[in-house]
Amino acid sequence: MLAALTDLYPEDPLIFLGDFNLGASNPVFDDWKENGYTPIINGQPTSLRVSCKDDYFSSSFDNIFLPSSIHSLRSGILDTVGDCANLKEIRKLSDHVPIWTELRL
Repeated sequence: MLAALTDLYPEDPLIFLGDFNLGASNPVFDDWKENGYTPIINGQPTSLRVSCKDDYFSSSFDNIFLPSSIHSLRSGILDTVGDCANLKEIRKLSDHVPIWTELRL
């Protein structure tokens, strides 16, 4: 996939972002990493559990992969839940929290 996209957009830096349904350490991302792409959301869960025990976060499936030509100055998640009491209502909107980054181009 990476080769096809870089062939289509040879002069443009590409950013890949979204819900990948896999963590950034999964081998499926090895080609991107070998070609200079870096995941910027590391060690921070981004999906929400169905119910809250001690924590409402589940897995780290959402991410932003940047090429080496673009640098993230800051990045993170927007914790839209805030408290276990809000989990059910927030999950009506999404089972993920928003991710963000501030870029230096």
